[in-house]
Amino acid sequence: MKSIFHSFTLTACLLATVGATAHAQNLITNADFSGGNTGFTSDYEFVLTNISTTPTAEYGVVLLSNTWNINFPAFGDNTPGISNMLIANGSAVAGQAFWSQTVAVTQNTTYVFSGFATSAFTQSAPVIEYFAGTTSLGIITPSTATPGTFEFFTGTWNSGTNTSVELRLVDNNLAENGNDLAVDDLSFVAVPEGSTAALLALVGVPMLGFLRRRATK
Repeated sequence: MKSIFHSFTLTACLLATVGATAHAQNLITNADFSGGNTGFTSDYEFVLTNISTTPTAEYGVVLLSNTWNINFPAFGDNTPGISNMLIANGSAVAGQAFWSQTVAVTQNTTYVFSGFATSAFTQSAPVIEYFAGTTSLGIITPSTATPGTFEFFTGTWNSGTNTSVELRLVDNNLAENGNDLAVDDLSFVAVPEGSTAALLALVGVPMLGFLRRRATK
């Protein structure tokens, strides 16, 4: 009975927290790339098609992967329906961000940075590290076995005394062959105060992010 009560209480708290987080403002501009190549910066070169003789460190914003590079398996973005995604051929130079954006934050507040990433080709998986300022929040290595299958990534960051932060996505794989990726549905939201800290400890940020994503469907 005690176990059942604990599960019921945790579920109720989760539902309340998910509702609050789902309605929190996403601070990232053009988070689903529906606005095209706007609202963010990149160390990569923007190209309409990835067919140059030196195709590394290039990116595009497209509906379908194979319209950007004819050698890619055909797939669309992570969002249900027809919308854009950012697609890129990884850089051979270390530390270059294929996507970055600076956002204003409230001091002493915890934020969740999340999104979806996939390999765009079947060779040499990208190694995507995501940053808030100089703080690494995690690494995701999307499988090359199923290009176009978006995988969720997430991490938390506390603002401390900061009033703004630069968010960055960096591909640490420097291979020139393969090493292709796509990202979509990025999010940077403040974590609700109160019971959320305890919930994060109990279920983990990935579960909260997954539930928040489900709540917005």
